[in-house]
Formats: sequence, structure tokens, C-alpha cells
Amino acid sequence: MKEGTLTKQKLIYNLLKGCFWGVVALIAAFWFVFYTGGNPYYEYLLITKGITTRGFITDATEDVTDDDRGKAHFSVNYSYTFTTKEGRKIKSGGHNDGRLPDELSELTNPYPTDVVYLKDNPEINKLKNTLCKSVGELLWRKIGLGVILLLMFSSIGIILIRNAIREYLKGKKNLIAGIE
Repeated sequence: MKEGTLTKQKLIYNLLKGCFWGVVALIAAFWFVFYTGGNPYYEYLLITKGITTRGFITDATEDVTDDDRGKAHFSVNYSYTFTTKEGRKIKSGGHNDGRLPDELSELTNPYPTDVVYLKDNPEINKLKNTLCKSVGELLWRKIGLGVILLLMFSSIGIILIRNAIREYLKGKKNLIAGIE
């Protein structure tokens, strides 16, 4: 009787553990797809209703990190300012993957650039050259590829949960067959 109880507790433990890691994988998939690429709705609004104005990149730096295989990964962080049509001065910033352009490598004076912002909320803004060029490109890059990545990554979580449930049901069946 005591051996059956330990086995049942172990089955429940393994079920909970497998489901926990499956849910963690699902949450990680949603986070990766929806929060690492920025809000696609804001980008849609910037493309369709954004106001373009002249701004200035005031600071730009390049970060280099090495991966496990010794390959370098480059990213650029930048700060910029712009003035809205209403006269409000906004400081903002962003980052992109890739190398720092030559014209920004030794930035001694502010570098002119175009900035797109929302009239009702100028804190939502982006450099014009970092936006998708059209709604179609936005749909493909952010929504289409996002859904593909979500399906790929969330399948790991679903498989972990499914396997945990299968193992639990199989163990429970064996336990009942062994007891009776």
C-alpha cells in the first residue's frame, strides 16, 4: 500500500513538473514573439497616421557580443531628439541589430534624420528608416513571421504538457493494473 502511494505521488509530481515547464515554455514563446520585437500596433499607427519631422541623432554606440561559437553579434544603440509641430521637444532612443553606420561612428555634431511620431502621443516615435515601408511589409514581418515563430516555439510547451499528461495516464493505468 505504501509503495503504491509513493508511486502515485511521484506520478503527480512528474505531471506537475512537466506541465510547469510546458507553461513556462508557452509564456517564453509569447514573450519572445510579442514583446521583443516592439508593439506592431504602434508601428502600424506610425506607418498610417504618423507625422514626419526632422530630428537629430545625438548619440550612437555599437555593442559587440560574442556567441558560443565565437561569432560576433553587433547592435547599435542611439539617442535622438526632435521637435513636434506643436513645438514640444522630445528625447527618445532605440536600438537595431547590425553595424554602426560610418556617418555615426564619430558623432561630434547632431546627425540629421527623419523621425515619425503620433500627433496624439509623440512619445510613440521611431526613426523613419527603421519603420517598415508599408502595411504589407509590417503584416509579413511582424504578424506573419510572428505567428510562424509563435507556433514553432509554443509547440515545445505543448509537447512538454502533452508528454507529462501521457506519462501520468500511462503510470496511473499501470498502477491500477498492478493494484487490482
